[in-house]
Amino acid sequence: MSDITKILLRALLFAVFAFIVFAKCILFQRFCIGIILFNPLHCGWSTYFAFWLPKLAVSLLAASPLLFTRTSWWSIVWMMIIDLWIIANFIYFRANSLLLSSDAIRMASNLNGFGSSVLLYLDIHVWIFLLLTTLYTAIWFVCRKSVSSWKTGVCMSCVAVICSLTGGWCNYLSFAEDMSKKNKELEFRLSWLNPFVIPEDIAPENWLTEHGQFNYIMNHSIVAYSVNMVVEGVKLDKLREKPAPRNQHEEAFLQNLPDIHRSTDLIPDKNLILILVESFESWTLQMTCANGEEVTPCINRFRQNHPHLYAHRITSQVKQGMSGDGQMIVNTGLLPISSGAACLLYAHNTYPNFAQFFASSALINPVKNTWNKTDAARNYGYRKLIEPEDNIIKYNQTSHRKFWIDNTIFDEAGKTTIQMSDNMPFCNMILTISTHLPFDLYDKRFDIPLPDDMPQAVRNYLCAMHYSDYHIGNYLNLLADNNLLQNSVVIITGDHTVFHNIDFQELQEWAKSTNLSIAHEPNYCPLIMFSPDITENISVVDTCYQMDIYPTILSAVGLRDYPWHGFGKDLLNTSSDTPLPSIQHDQCKQSPSVQEAYSLSDLIIRSNAFAK
Repeated sequence: MSDITKILLRALLFAVFAFIVFAKCILFQRFCIGIILFNPLHCGWSTYFAFWLPKLAVSLLAASPLLFTRTSWWSIVWMMIIDLWIIANFIYFRANSLLLSSDAIRMASNLNGFGSSVLLYLDIHVWIFLLLTTLYTAIWFVCRKSVSSWKTGVCMSCVAVICSLTGGWCNYLSFAEDMSKKNKELEFRLSWLNPFVIPEDIAPENWLTEHGQFNYIMNHSIVAYSVNMVVEGVKLDKLREKPAPRNQHEEAFLQNLPDIHRSTDLIPDKNLILILVESFESWTLQMTCANGEEVTPCINRFRQNHPHLYAHRITSQVKQGMSGDGQMIVNTGLLPISSGAACLLYAHNTYPNFAQFFASSALINPVKNTWNKTDAARNYGYRKLIEPEDNIIKYNQTSHRKFWIDNTIFDEAGKTTIQMSDNMPFCNMILTISTHLPFDLYDKRFDIPLPDDMPQAVRNYLCAMHYSDYHIGNYLNLLADNNLLQNSVVIITGDHTVFHNIDFQELQEWAKSTNLSIAHEPNYCPLIMFSPDITENISVVDTCYQMDIYPTILSAVGLRDYPWHGFGKDLLNTSSDTPLPSIQHDQCKQSPSVQEAYSLSDLIIRSNAFAK
């Protein structure tokens, strides 16, 4: 075979490699964000070229080593590495509405035991990326002749750099044009073509908080994002080394931060029992089975028989820490840090909390060695951590993972509660697990008849919720039978929502044929509170936030004099002002003031401000 033929075959291999990487970048963006610009008339030529040229540039650069080396077998490995990166981001996005960060990668060890939750996202979209790699491998067997062409490689690298620079300049022009038209409405025939709107299936709080991630892959690509992730990770690490206020407002806020160490003699006037239900979404309380039975009959029956506060629009505010973030928000009134999980990165901080003021306190944890609960429980004020021990652990009935599922959790919670009732006031926080993805941690005897057209993930979730509801109901009845409701505040809420992106879209599509609230609004967590001070039902119809739970707890258990009330509002007394700067609530979406709360909370945690 002549050298010219070999060069042509290598050029073909180069073109195929570049095209497949290019296609994967586009498919990732379509599957995750749902925005592809086909017609420049919809967005203008600057935006059009800003969208396509950087993706073409990174594809050419990724393929260019093929032109410099004589052998090409390594290109298959290189393609697999790109697949690994794309699929990891795809799964993480499906689960959290976020792209991977360096902190998220460091937290990978925290997934020990939750492999099935990750595998749940390996759907047809993931296999498309692998099929493209298989196609490249087949073509490689035809074009694998040993040859190199430095001149061609240099030329193509220059083309890639020119495409990248041109795309960057077009992006600048597009931004300038957008600013000049900021008071004008942009018209698009198809909404998913519009690069300036938030896709409906992306959680607004995550879009606003992490908009830089999405903006980056919009204007570049998921492959180029790997470089951006490393750069941002280095910047963040340097920022953590010397955390400092970024403006006068943050500096003034830190200077006026209350001294929580002076409040050591406060005594709650009631017991506190917190049930933090894994992935609890409000619409499930409205849901009925195909035979008319309620999905959550026990919780609903208890609500009917006992006066309570009910807020069904609690906006989940967790970030990369997920359940760990949810526990921190409820226990401290602080919000998650900008990247990573505070319970892992800042486990030894001094945190404001209410648990320290109770005569006895315990956290019942179903899964050992996750979210650093040993340190977190101590720093949230809990004196005792109750969790599975290796020598007496009980296996889950379905997956044989070493977890306590909810029947064991509430057995342990019941015994702990009765024991602690001899040393009141006490505080118990109960973490459930059976409604965790992939919703298989429950007794299959609790399967319920559900509509045939319901998405499978939703069916599994509701069966798991039905199981959890039964054991929550038994625990509530135990409290009532032992007269503990007379002097206890009982709170049931969720640590975060669970359906995002495509899963949420499928849920809403199905729910449109029902009268469920989820058919026309975002998914929220519920907040249910029972207290001897609540003598008639209180319904909170406004959109609230997880940060509202902490000040509401302080009010409910008689700790109003504690100097740190967080950033939220007391749902038992919405007319009163909090001691700290007021954070107003927007009815439909996160307002800038809530974003300010995120920034201030991030500064507090990074600088360990309460320790000072």
